Amino acid sequence: MSLNNAQLLVLKADILANTDPAVVQAVADGSMGTIANWYNQEAVPDYWVYRNNVSLNAIGNAIDGQNLADITTTNSTRLANFFITNPGGGLPSRQDHRAFFDDVFSGAAGSETRASLALLWVRKATYLVKLFATSGDGSPGDPATPTVEESLNYLDVVTALSL
Repeated sequence: MSLNNAQLLVLKADILANTDPAVVQAVADGSMGTIANWYNQEAVPDYWVYRNNVSLNAIGNAIDGQNLADITTTNSTRLANFFITNPGGGLPSRQDHRAFFDDVFSGAAGSETRASLALLWVRKATYLVKLFATSGDGSPGDPATPTVEESLNYLDVVTALSL
């Protein structure tokens, strides 16, 4: 993992302040792997974040065929240009990418696609991702933006706790 020193200090503080019995016991036992595993599991209650990347194939599969037929020629060209200029996929964590698709599929004729894409743009966060997420309250209607995507291993925990 590649947490910087500032992030490692935040992680350390969170580990030491964590009141979950599994983490408290793992700290007492020096079980760094158990701590890493705890931070790599989905947060409870659910905490939602935007995905950092969604493949063009997944986006294409989320587009309702009738909605695609209903968009204007201008929007069809815009959509084609988006796919050409973003071969790695869409970045739902960027507000402009989400707004682009909402605009292309605006109006009643795009409601199915907007709903499908809204579900595609988000995922449940792990405790680690939640710890470093920004903006948004983590609800399905206001997902946060992740700043960390990796998972922890025991060496990351050792490094954080040694600072």
